[in-house]
Amino acid sequence: MKLLHPPRFALTELAEAKAFLKAEGFAVIRDVYTPAECDRFCEQLKASIEAICPAAAGVPLAELTAGHLPATDSNGLRGALAQSPAMWGIRQHAETQHLHRYLQDWSEEEELVVSLDKLVLQVGRAPRMGSWLHADTRDPARTALQGTAYLRDATTEEHASLVVVPGSHRRHAELLAAQKKPPTKDYVVWEDASSLA
Repeated sequence: MKLLHPPRFALTELAEAKAFLKAEGFAVIRDVYTPAECDRFCEQLKASIEAICPAAAGVPLAELTAGHLPATDSNGLRGALAQSPAMWGIRQHAETQHLHRYLQDWSEEEELVVSLDKLVLQVGRAPRMGSWLHADTRDPARTALQGTAYLRDATTEEHASLVVVPGSHRRHAELLAAQKKPPTKDYVVWEDASSLA
């Protein structure tokens, strides 16, 4: 599987980003948060980690190890931090909400419902690219929009970041039907990424 570097749209290019999202199933928007906002969210996150795990006190965020952190579900997903002030700061960030409304064609009057997701904090080496390719088994009509907010650089293979297969959203039913085993969760994992080509 070849690693692609997709276009990164500015906040002034949301119409282009929306067209790209419709065609490819994802869009990357740059500079949603200022450097100061990123630093503030990271400081809030560090404070929440220290409140849960005192062993993390005094250890810089970039130097944390698995032993400093709350228990993990998998791949660095930290459910214990989903309700932290940093996470709610991101969810309630005005530009973040504007992006979701614009990309989903929701009016400002409609209630924006935010799921209780998780935080991903890379510790050590990133997982091998493609080791966690999956498709959600629900919502093929795209009535919801997943978002990932990066507070630090995540532009190389050394960073744990979201990997998507461009255009796979148009093949959702086909890809799910091709799986040999019925899903036991709300997603299906691809053991063989070549089936996505």
